[in-house]
Amino acid sequence: MKLNPLEFFDTYELIASPNTYSPIVPNECRYCGEKSEVLFKTDCHLIPELLGRNHFLSRDECDNCNQLFSKWESHLAIFARPYLSLSNIKTKNKVPIFQSRTDYKDQPRTSIKIEEGSTKRLIHSNLDDFILDTEKGLLQIATRNPGFIPNHIYRALCKIMLGMMPSKEFFENKDFFKWLEGTQELPEICHGFQYKSQKKYYKTPSAQLYKAKKIVVGNIAYPEFVGIISFANTIVQFYLPLSENYLINHSDQNSMNLVVYPSFAFDGDMKQNQKFKIRHITNFDQKEPYKSDEKFTFKVN
Repeated sequence: MKLNPLEFFDTYELIASPNTYSPIVPNECRYCGEKSEVLFKTDCHLIPELLGRNHFLSRDECDNCNQLFSKWESHLAIFARPYLSLSNIKTKNKVPIFQSRTDYKDQPRTSIKIEEGSTKRLIHSNLDDFILDTEKGLLQIATRNPGFIPNHIYRALCKIMLGMMPSKEFFENKDFFKWLEGTQELPEICHGFQYKSQKKYYKTPSAQLYKAKKIVVGNIAYPEFVGIISFANTIVQFYLPLSENYLINHSDQNSMNLVVYPSFAFDGDMKQNQKFKIRHITNFDQKEPYKSDEKFTFKVN
């Protein structure tokens, strides 16, 4: 995939991150409007710690909404676990243990665990999940991830972005929050992109919300809001649903252009970006369990 690294930043501008976060109204839930102090006892994170330990706290998310969102975040945790385990990234309390799924009775599992107090990986394996290339000095590990629901992951990711959304965009896009709580339908963009970094690891996860400088240029339309989540050794790009305001300005005659975030730049080789593999996600609209098989390659001596 050959990309122009500057196209994304020509099209989008950064409007929110945990470092710029400010509550709409402190101790008033931005999602449901709850104001009772009794329901603000939990430390709610802007980026859930299932993506890595962090101290980015929300001051306008109530306990009830936090509990509601946890059902989506449990699927995000399943998706993220192999990246965290293999990258030795701590979540809230420790580095998570990854266990592969079993597809038939008595099938051996591959489990990956970091030894306490060290970086040593303890791998109990199904040998079918490993390929060793002695000539190139490469070890490939296949992780048979337990099933997760892609649409739940999409909603969990969008929730992170809505939790940081500045007040101007918040008041202009109240329908996003109705969509999140399930009381309003909005067109969802089922596409996204994922990049596995070769060099950079995110001990602390990061989140960025971008907004299109112009949503229509000629007969080309761009999604208004783009989310970027970085954790462990992976970067995920996704798009918020199309809001009512967006649809007013959008014509069916316009073609939608999805500009790819230049995640490969973090590996430092801008001129050779066509060699980097960016996975195109196409199933964020899937509401049934999906079983993924990921492959990770390591250099060995």
